[in-house]
Amino acid sequence: MGSVKNRKFGLSLQYGGILFLLLSLIGFSLSYLHSKQQAIENEKLSKAFDLLLEESLQTQLEQNARLIAQNLVSQLPNAIAYAHYSKIKKIISKNLNLEQTSYIYIYDKEGNILHDGSSLVKPFNQSINLYLPDFLKKQKHFKLSSILKDNSVHIAMPIYGDYQGEKLLLGGVRFSIHFPLIEQGIERFNETMDNNQSKIIAQFRKENLTLFFIFALLSIVVSVLIGRRMSKPIVSLSLATKQIEQGNYKVKIDKINQRGELADLSVSLENMCCSLDSQVEKIKFFAFLDELTKLPNRKLLVQDLNALIKKKQQGCLLKIDIDSFGRINKQYGNRVGDLFLIKASQLFNRVCEVMIDSDIDYKMYRSGSDEFDIIVQCDVDSASALADKLNQHYTDLYINGYKLSLDIHLGIFSFSDKDISSSQIITCAELALKEAKLSTQTKVCLFQTELMDSVNNKSQLLESLYTAIDQSLFFLNYQPIVCLDNQSVITYEALIRLKVDDKFISPADFIPLAEEMHCIDQITYFVIEKVCQDLASCKSFDKRVSINISGQLIDRSDFYLRVISILEHYKIDCTRIALEVTETSMVKSFEQAIEGIIRFKKAGFMIYLDDFGSGYSSLSYLQKLPIDVVKLDKDLVQGVLENSRYFDSIVALCYALDLRIIIEGVETAEQLALCRKSGCGMIQGYHLSKPLLWQDARQWVYIPES
Repeated sequence: MGSVKNRKFGLSLQYGGILFLLLSLIGFSLSYLHSKQQAIENEKLSKAFDLLLEESLQTQLEQNARLIAQNLVSQLPNAIAYAHYSKIKKIISKNLNLEQTSYIYIYDKEGNILHDGSSLVKPFNQSINLYLPDFLKKQKHFKLSSILKDNSVHIAMPIYGDYQGEKLLLGGVRFSIHFPLIEQGIERFNETMDNNQSKIIAQFRKENLTLFFIFALLSIVVSVLIGRRMSKPIVSLSLATKQIEQGNYKVKIDKINQRGELADLSVSLENMCCSLDSQVEKIKFFAFLDELTKLPNRKLLVQDLNALIKKKQQGCLLKIDIDSFGRINKQYGNRVGDLFLIKASQLFNRVCEVMIDSDIDYKMYRSGSDEFDIIVQCDVDSASALADKLNQHYTDLYINGYKLSLDIHLGIFSFSDKDISSSQIITCAELALKEAKLSTQTKVCLFQTELMDSVNNKSQLLESLYTAIDQSLFFLNYQPIVCLDNQSVITYEALIRLKVDDKFISPADFIPLAEEMHCIDQITYFVIEKVCQDLASCKSFDKRVSINISGQLIDRSDFYLRVISILEHYKIDCTRIALEVTETSMVKSFEQAIEGIIRFKKAGFMIYLDDFGSGYSSLSYLQKLPIDVVKLDKDLVQGVLENSRYFDSIVALCYALDLRIIIEGVETAEQLALCRKSGCGMIQGYHLSKPLLWQDARQWVYIPES
């Protein structure tokens, strides 16, 4: 009964009073046309209100999606830079509800997909354009953008790494997301608006004629009163919607002290604001919170550091890495691993409470899967004492009946009111942590300036390396390998060289860095293709050329197919190429390396075991590896004068296993004489010839010493 009564005395009745006043002045003949015009104007006002509210909600949806994207981007750089795909998946799962996501793609700076949040990552290393909807394929992938389509927000955001304040593009993230609760709120609100509008129109038409005759005499007075009464709530609601459009969901909705649709609308609008405000606050809360440990996350760590820097306050950042977490998580499962992290964080916090004075502020954060950070506003001596206590106080945790070791390393960086950014503070603490991991003396390391110098040198070398790859600045030298039996050259070794800005860079410097940054394959392809070009350019040249291959590549099927493709393109037989692999490069994946070597041998390549006698030298390798030739390391050869018996034993063993020998690093006549005496037939070194350019190498002739 109450709702029926409200409808009777609703907005339609008020509109009727005004319309009937006008109709009484211009005549009954115009009443229908005028009432229809009023209905049209009312519908326009309603649509304008709907449009204003919808634009406001769309803006907030895009802001919420960008907030989630920014949280993702802040956590992904290290995982992308070091190709930690499992960590990428964890970050995706932690920050996104995949049930609300149509797709998610993490891609590198070439636009190739690194992860899609699934376990199998079927589109791995494929172009993102193959999987995007058509309307997104022309969008730029490394520019911040957001598109709202079909109630879903499609967002793209670049991912940058930070080295001393300089941004390096690492890749990007694209995903679409919808917010069911907000969408439901919008649908309910639109449904209410549509129903009310229909009721207004129907009621208006029904009561129009009757009310005209009743209120004809009172039309002038009633029109003034109704006009004032109607305009006030509409103006109030209009102002409220503008506040909502600006993101102010705490806006106060003036109570409409009248019955009818406007009163219902004000109540619905107020309820919607409360719902949106709750959802936004929840999103903001989880954007700065680690869900597992309930500690602040890395994003809040950066904000807090920026606040301290702005206030020019002194403090220390302690970065903790739990080394044993990966093993525990793999051995006992994610559930035990999660409990282990929770208990470890509680213990860290308890040590801080005991060690840090009550008048000193501190705050702990979880910044990575197994990393924690602590900001302490104290001097470096107090921070070092805290770090030592954290390292020594706990060694074992008991979880679900398991005795689990808590093995940690800590890095410390002290900052003051100097001009420094939050990213630089975090980087310096990470450098100290890395140094602690490399140290055999201590598990706690305080940042020293020399660490930054090392990083700067590495950064400059990395920049030169990328420049060389982009501009093809590499070139080859060929060093002849001579057979003493027939006194002629039997093969050459291709040696890569690099010159950037008139400065030669040693392969001993840039090759390990290329392997670390996973770009060694591009350099290796260059060497193989250049060797094939040189061989193809001189048909009369019939010598074999050996090429050094990284242990990262030898077992990769795609590398094998690419090598075969290059040789087929230049019409070079596989028997013309020998592949040199070092024993040290195969230590981490020995069985896989054997499979890769066998694959190349079946194709016709010869396999050399390079630098034997250094690093992890093991005689068992000579029996297990399917190799053709052993190249003895130059350090072993250069020590032959001091210990010829050891050298002769290794030579004898190789011959007993039916392996040919190439002796590297022969630099003196005495070494050559001893090698000849030991029966070694193949020699390489500066005593015979330095590495030569191709045009000189192919014409080089060995002249025996008299």
